[in-house]
Amino acid sequence: MPNLLLSPLLLAALLLASLLPSGLCADPVPDPRLAQIRAQAAQILMREPDNRLARFRYAQASYQSGDYDPAKRQLLILMRSSQSAEELDELKAAYGTVLRARPWRFGVDLAILPSTNINKTSSNQIFDTPFGQFLIIDGGVEDSGVGFRLGGRASYDRLLHSGAVLSYGLEISRHHYPADRLNHLDGTLSLTWSQRGLGRQTRIIPYLRRIAYDISAEDGPDSTRFGLRLIHDHDLTPASTLSGALTLEQRDYDRLDQLDGPFRSAVVAYQGEIDPRTGYSLSFGLSQSLPQITRLRYRETVLRAELRRALGSFGVVGVNAGLQQRQYAGDFPALAEPRADRSRSIGLSVRSPHLRIGDLVPELSCEITQNDSNVALYEFRSTDCAVSFDHTF
Repeated sequence: MPNLLLSPLLLAALLLASLLPSGLCADPVPDPRLAQIRAQAAQILMREPDNRLARFRYAQASYQSGDYDPAKRQLLILMRSSQSAEELDELKAAYGTVLRARPWRFGVDLAILPSTNINKTSSNQIFDTPFGQFLIIDGGVEDSGVGFRLGGRASYDRLLHSGAVLSYGLEISRHHYPADRLNHLDGTLSLTWSQRGLGRQTRIIPYLRRIAYDISAEDGPDSTRFGLRLIHDHDLTPASTLSGALTLEQRDYDRLDQLDGPFRSAVVAYQGEIDPRTGYSLSFGLSQSLPQITRLRYRETVLRAELRRALGSFGVVGVNAGLQQRQYAGDFPALAEPRADRSRSIGLSVRSPHLRIGDLVPELSCEITQNDSNVALYEFRSTDCAVSFDHTF
């Protein structure tokens, strides 16, 4: 077992936590005093979230109680804010000890998805073209409905000799809507290499994704996607992070070969705090899809902003807004110009312990989207909501 007594911070933690069995590396044992120590540390962290000694004591007591997930979370927070290479190595070793005790992670999630326009039907009834006007089938008639998403995930983590963490992951989700053509199964198999340094973290994630729809028609959009995602987080301050993500993906469709081709995207995001109770994020993304058929190729620009605030015992409330512009390459059939879309969205989310259902605290969110296009077929309005439950064990 790794020795954690080298770091001054951890040495102080062990000395002050003398009621505990001898340190984080001790095997979990039942001890009624551990609950008291966790409660005391939690009270200190509520008043002083930057108290590293209390956070380590909480992680230590959680591990020795056999409650490994809280121990992992607290150690990750300590690693993110570590200012010493020696201490970071000690914390990595401690994290590895917890991983060996609990390498598996499992989770399930359920989302109820009401929408005012599940098919994203055009709000127009007429499609004007140089060849005349065409009537849009079901144009201007929005179908509301409630969809569901049920998902599960599993991962296995292990600490490498280099200090990096290697994670094998599997995620599967089932999507069901009143419209049959939207019902599908989505599964992703991934391998994540993650290395944390002082004030930074790098992740390399190769993945394989399979999407299979219920419809059995010859033009069903079933696809297999091979991808590589690179993510780098740089901590500017203890409360702010600048992140960059690059995704390279090859999309292969079973029956729609004209949609085959590469997809790539790059996103830059900033997360910060206005005060300890108020956080915000800004992100800017560029993406490009290059299927075989020219008129479906596009470039997309996305700008999003979110503000979240903790309202005491009520919970957390967030507001978000987004702008998106997509420009296609080839001329749209029946038009003498390429398709161009512009989308605006605004949303609200709430997460409150007062809405608890058993041990689960759902997150409620709604987003209003207005999509404008020079192709009348793709102009629509929609309000999409979600009641999401997530449980990790």
